[in-house]
Formats: sequence, structure tokens, C-alpha cells
Amino acid sequence: METRISTYKGYTEARKKANAKYETEKIERVSLALPKGKKSELKSCAEKQGESMNRFIINAIDERTRRLKEKHLYWVSFIISFSEDSKPQPISLTDACLSIEEAKEKVLYQRKNYNVLSAWIDTYYGEEKETVFHECYLNFFGDIKKPE
Repeated sequence: METRISTYKGYTEARKKANAKYETEKIERVSLALPKGKKSELKSCAEKQGESMNRFIINAIDERTRRLKEKHLYWVSFIISFSEDSKPQPISLTDACLSIEEAKEKVLYQRKNYNVLSAWIDTYYGEEKETVFHECYLNFFGDIKKPE
């Protein structure tokens, strides 16, 4: 077996210059002020994902930015009781809302006109569903809390 001799000469001036050039052309730096404990929380989460803390933060920013750039649609669903002795019925509105405020207005409208037991609003990011609002309007005794 042939023995190979390393040509590595350590950290040279050429390497230092190349790193500085890369840093100048390709990297932007930002300083973060985090509440006490947040740094260790980020580091722990990053380690669980097998990422550096820097990569974890960049991925989180990229995901949040992607979501903000997408046009969101909000879907409203309810569980309604049409009478005292009827079984609760799940109802989903077929028209999407363009804002969370519009969706909440639809929830309030339904609550004023029907016995709404529970309501929730979902949005989708690609195929990933996220519930962004959920309220239950029954108290401990089964009485429906009416809107104010």
C-alpha cells in the first residue's frame, strides 16, 4: 500500500485571504439580542435537528418568510347544535376567507345566528394544515356561551 504524504501547510496567508474574500462577497452578519435563556433553547433545538444554531435560525427565518410571502386562505369550521335535542353537527364553510379578521367575522356571525359549540380556523402551507384559531363555547355545565 502506498503511503501518501499530506501537502497541508496549515492556515496560510492565501487561505486567510480567500476566507476574507468569501466573507466580504457572500456573507452578511446580524447581531441578535435575545432574552436570557433563549440562546440555550435555540442551541438545544438546533442540536435536536442536527443543525448548527446559525443554520437553525436561517431555516426558521426562511420558513417564516416563505409563509408571509404566500397568499393565505383561511377556512372556517364549526360544531353546531340546531336544537336542544339534536346531535351536534360539524359544518365547514365552503368559501375561503382572505384574512383572519374576515374568518373571525364569519365565526361571530354564526355564533349570533346558531348554537355554535366550537369554532376553528385553519390555513394551509402547501399540504401542511395549521389551526390558527380555536374556541369552545360550552361551559362546564354544557351551556353555550353567547357572543357579547
